[in-house]
Formats: sequence, C-alpha cells, structure tokens
Amino acid sequence: MSSHEKRSRLYLGMGLVVWALCSCRGLHAETNKAQDQLESIGSLSAAHIYTSYGYIGVTADAFVEKAFTAQQVTELMTEVVNMIEINIKSLRKVQDNVSKDDREFIDAMINVYELVNLQAKALIKYVETEKPQDAEAFEEARMAAWPKLKVLLGIK
Repeated sequence: MSSHEKRSRLYLGMGLVVWALCSCRGLHAETNKAQDQLESIGSLSAAHIYTSYGYIGVTADAFVEKAFTAQQVTELMTEVVNMIEINIKSLRKVQDNVSKDDREFIDAMINVYELVNLQAKALIKYVETEKPQDAEAFEEARMAAWPKLKVLLGIK
C-alpha cells in the first residue's frame, strides 16, 4: 500500500470519527444536541486549521533542508488543499441553519481556512520553481494567516 493510500485511509477514518462525534449523541434535548454538534464542528475545524498551518510550515522547512522532494511536497500540499476545500464546503452547508453569531464565527473560520489554503498553494508554487519571489509569496501568505488564526483561536 502506497503512502498516499495510507494517508487516504487515515483521512477517511478521521472523517468517520468527525461524523460520529457530530451525529451520534442522542442523550441531550434537540436544541442541546444541535449546540453540541456546532461546538464539535467548531472545535474540530479550528484544530484542523491550526494543525494544517503548522504542517505546511514543517513541510516547507523539510523541503528547504532537502528532507522532501518537490514532488513529495506537492503531493502533501495537494492533499491539504483538497481537505481544506472539503471542510470549507461542509462549513458553508451548516452556515444557513445557525444563529447570526455562529454564522459570523463560521465566516471567520472559512476566512482563515482560505488564507491557510493560499499558503499551501504558495508552497506548491515555490517548490516547483524555487524562485525567491515565490518563497516571498509563501512567507507573505504565512504571515497573513497567522494573526487571523491567533484571533480565531484566542491565542495571545
């Protein structure tokens, strides 16, 4: 089994865990259940955004240190981009059925997700060209995402 297939299975397993967390809690009243599900979606999304940001940075460092090839980085970052895009679509589906405050928080999460996604795409471009301007574009994307990620997660 290739490493790509292993990662795909891991992501499928993670998706099933998320689904289970969000849909299999029948002990609360319906409104509490919906709130619990929203909190689960929010905390899991926030954790994924944070770990994606770190993963992209570590992958960039590994490339610079010649631990990963451009092809490996491109494959890894393409998977990150795809997962982020799936999560953004999922968050948009939930958005219509929540309170104004929850909708605004989901908007903020999507905004940060989009910035992290730009960062992953900038890394792909950099590893393909290794041009200084592409390295700068990656760093700019990284620096644009971090302050908004800190606010979203309440990091001081």
